[in-house]
Amino acid sequence: MKKILVTLLVVCMSFMLIRSVASAKEKKLNVEMCCYSVGSLQYIWSAQHCKLVNKYTKRLNITPAFCGAETASVKMLATDRTDFGEVSYLELELAKRGWDKYKAYGKKSKEMFYDKIAICYKMPYGLLHFITLAKSPMKDLSDVRGKKVSLSSAACTVTTVCNEMLEVHGLKKGKDYTGVHFSCGSGRAPEACADRTIDMFECNNPGRQPSVEILAATNKIRRLSCAPGKLGEFFAHMDKKYGKGVHGCYKIMAPKGLYGKNDLTETDIEGCAYDLMLCTRRNMPEWAVYEFVKHLFDHMEEFYEIRAFSHYVTLKKALENLPPGVPIHPGAARYYYEKGVLPKDRYKDLPENIRPKG
Repeated sequence: MKKILVTLLVVCMSFMLIRSVASAKEKKLNVEMCCYSVGSLQYIWSAQHCKLVNKYTKRLNITPAFCGAETASVKMLATDRTDFGEVSYLELELAKRGWDKYKAYGKKSKEMFYDKIAICYKMPYGLLHFITLAKSPMKDLSDVRGKKVSLSSAACTVTTVCNEMLEVHGLKKGKDYTGVHFSCGSGRAPEACADRTIDMFECNNPGRQPSVEILAATNKIRRLSCAPGKLGEFFAHMDKKYGKGVHGCYKIMAPKGLYGKNDLTETDIEGCAYDLMLCTRRNMPEWAVYEFVKHLFDHMEEFYEIRAFSHYVTLKKALENLPPGVPIHPGAARYYYEKGVLPKDRYKDLPENIRPKG
């Protein structure tokens, strides 16, 4: 009888061990993707990306979560409070130098934030659109003097770019204009413009922002450009202050009538745009980042089904003109290497076990 009980005990323990191992294999790693405001194109893209990963992987469970813009992404990634997030070139440069929103951290800023970030892929953020009601007396950005304007959310690189642009126009923050922080993606900025709470708002977009389309459906609007000659001065100013290829800003043209018949912008507008990088923590598991990237780019036809200008995100441009000094995460680098699109100068970002010799 004793031998039978011992045998049963061993069998039960073995069964429980097998169940435990099987359960551990089936258990998914829960990760979070830090997104822009609900309703923005970037949030729509992020939500579809998460949907694809969850559909095709057996190892990850990824959730999109609104947690702010680039500054919030960097700080949350660096402190392990999120796993993936949208970051800009200039934001990383500010973190590296301990400038602007990182001033309080001084020389420790680089180690605390910049050194914790790795790249997954690049995606467009688009032109800075400065939008006002058509009845506004403002003709270009030099007319912002004395006005109340929304320069995107407080935790967004756009705010820094806008302040630099207005400074080139001879306007000092807090002295010559009142800057507030209403999100365009959530619709707060267009709503504030419609009810005259603010005179103008900034909207960064590679196409048409849904919240601005709603504003333009019931209001006549215009988009403001830089004053004559000031756009060139702005890029020269950014190159001198931050260095060429570091701030990530570049010229782009936006057509008149972008938002339809109620968009009374009279001419095509040449302005400033910059791109975002979908980034992660350097300490994220290689396999997790590999799956994150793979199930987006292996299923782009499904990603494009959402429309919302999602065709701007492509494998061909995923690694185009990345900022120097910021590594591609080894998991992402492995995927790009397998696809034959990883530049040779980025082989150093590959996992050591598959890095080509010589």
